[in-house]
Amino acid sequence: MSARPALVLGLWAAIAAGLWTAAALALMPLPWPAPPFDPDTMTLDRIRLAFGLMPRGAVALLAGAMLGLSGALLQEVLRNPVADPSVLGISSGAMLALIAATLFAPGLLAAGRWPVACAGAAIAAALVLGLGAAQRFEPVALAVGGMLVSLFASAVATAMTLAQGQYLFSMVVWTGGSLVQTGWGPALGLAAMLAACGLGAAAVLRPLRVLGLGAA
Repeated sequence: MSARPALVLGLWAAIAAGLWTAAALALMPLPWPAPPFDPDTMTLDRIRLAFGLMPRGAVALLAGAMLGLSGALLQEVLRNPVADPSVLGISSGAMLALIAATLFAPGLLAAGRWPVACAGAAIAAALVLGLGAAQRFEPVALAVGGMLVSLFASAVATAMTLAQGQYLFSMVVWTGGSLVQTGWGPALGLAAMLAACGLGAAAVLRPLRVLGLGAA
């Protein structure tokens, strides 16, 4: 990664962290706890901050950063300025896979939601690329194919949810962007994953530009 994009990325990260801190201080102006967090020596308000608000805010920032990184990689590979997981149907494919697995094959979720979601996302991406291959991966063709796959997957997922809503309420909340958690485990996991993916993306950035689909 060249110096200029890295500087811009660092500035945006600093701005996001600053805005999050300002909003958090405005919402909860009481003295903030400092790590390491020990519930035995903390008041109830500080426990709520340390194990509720703070990890949720961290997860929101990390999830946004991971979505931004995935969108940037898709745009670089496909030479498509509008490519991102939602436009290409990847997000809808992951959601449909999770809902279908919850209803028809809950045993697949024994190892967690990640494998099922990644499988659904991969299938959706393959469908979009297959539709775009006939048009040599033109940006418009990929965008239209992505919207078709996204609309279809969303429609099927919505139909399943309406038919079996009593079993899928938690899934509806989750797909809407739930940040419910009571600790730093998810935040630390996302941070490690983001760091690994960021280093990997930086390492393969030049090959991606060389092997990118479509005209430069």
